[in-house]
Amino acid sequence: MPSWSSDETYKRWQYAVKTDFHGLDDQATELKTINLTYDSCDRFLPFDRSPGSDGIVHATSDDATWLAIGVGSDVDVYDLKTGKKGVFVGHGSHVNEVAFVPGHPTKLVSWSEADYESLGPSVPRNEIIVWDIKDDITRDEILRERNLRVEKASQKSVEQLQALLNEQDIGIELQETERNEVFDLLKKTLDQIARQRSLGKGVKIDGTLASSAQAPPFNHAGDTLIYLPGSQSRSNGDSRRDIMLYNIQSGITQILTGHRDAIRWIGFSPDDSLVASASFDETFRVWDAHTGEQKHKWVTDMQNCTGAFRPDGTQFLGTDGTGAIRIWDVKTGEVVAKHEQGNYWKGHVDWTPDGRYIAVGEDGAGRISLFDTRLPINESGDMVPIQQRVLDATAVSDDEAIQGLVTSCLSMRRVTWGGAGLRLFSSTNGEVAVEIVDFNMNVKWRILPFEPTGDAEADWERLPKSGTYRQPVHPGYSYFASSGEIALVCHDGVRFWKL
Repeated sequence: MPSWSSDETYKRWQYAVKTDFHGLDDQATELKTINLTYDSCDRFLPFDRSPGSDGIVHATSDDATWLAIGVGSDVDVYDLKTGKKGVFVGHGSHVNEVAFVPGHPTKLVSWSEADYESLGPSVPRNEIIVWDIKDDITRDEILRERNLRVEKASQKSVEQLQALLNEQDIGIELQETERNEVFDLLKKTLDQIARQRSLGKGVKIDGTLASSAQAPPFNHAGDTLIYLPGSQSRSNGDSRRDIMLYNIQSGITQILTGHRDAIRWIGFSPDDSLVASASFDETFRVWDAHTGEQKHKWVTDMQNCTGAFRPDGTQFLGTDGTGAIRIWDVKTGEVVAKHEQGNYWKGHVDWTPDGRYIAVGEDGAGRISLFDTRLPINESGDMVPIQQRVLDATAVSDDEAIQGLVTSCLSMRRVTWGGAGLRLFSSTNGEVAVEIVDFNMNVKWRILPFEPTGDAEADWERLPKSGTYRQPVHPGYSYFASSGEIALVCHDGVRFWKL
């Protein structure tokens, strides 16, 4: 078996498509491909400090006014029109997720999970904070002044500690490296304590933000936050797993109980009357969002991956670990459509606003399948994809074993519909690019850091990288329907294109 890593895919991958999308009305219509590079953007807003991670934690307000990005244990907030910045300070460890509250562009939540290096009982294992830009933001100059005071206090404390050790005749003379270690430890501890106590009117919750697998952590009205309580294990097991619905205005929490293993996806129905979930306990469940009563329990043969309500709320789509797709009638609970082919997890699904088309992204081969819900099923009762985008692993190697490893590395990161027309947005592990397909215009845009040269090693060196292991930085993206712009959140700033 050959040795392979995701880095090898990034280094050697040259974009190649085995099966591509085409025009919806005519299969012979090929899409026009347009490559856009970072330096071709219409507008650029630079960051004064980098997010510094291979997957950028970011969110944009639904009025396209604010951008929030996780930078270490801080949340930097930029005004997208003026470029002015503020900072939310309050987390004791690295920020994992941020999200703006729908309909409330100055409110957002962030979630952090303490790592093994976090110090002391003052740092919660899981922590969600609900912020308000008007009340909780800290300006850079105030933060810099506070950090300077903490540093001075830490340095003075180390000096006083050595003096006390000498006075007590303990026989410990701290060497320079030891002084530096004590200084770093003390500074980090004081910094964490200061963060915990600097929170303004923000609300802290002990739990994990329920935003995996493209799940929005709020209901559509923006008054209820979904989270998982405490420090629930994500591994397989048999234990009670609750879902918490926290009303942001009243502070009242509704508890949904029933799952017995890790919960992968949670989401509200379009009218906010129902909550559905997908779990590793081989069930999908649907609850009444107001009473907490369980309405449906759909049992599958495998761990379940993700889900999505049809935009009119009449149907629910779920995927499981076998690669199967099922669509249930929300009223009757009956399966009305299915697709049971494939081996890879299908972790990303989205409906078009009219509910006609479904896009499904797989965890292998960069495969995105497009289903038309109005077309008939085949003789086995399965839905059949009308189109698929599949990447070609043979572009990397002729070795079938390596091709299989490359296929596994080329998994989907995100698949969403956006805009008034039929525009499909996606990004894929294994390459640093965002792809937009417009099925009305029959155009595919690919946004890349630079135009590939064909020299794999040279292109690898040019890729923006960050983190301990120098992983390529995947940009995040947001689409603003009001302006028709796509905002690409990169390692050094946010870039805008009007497509």
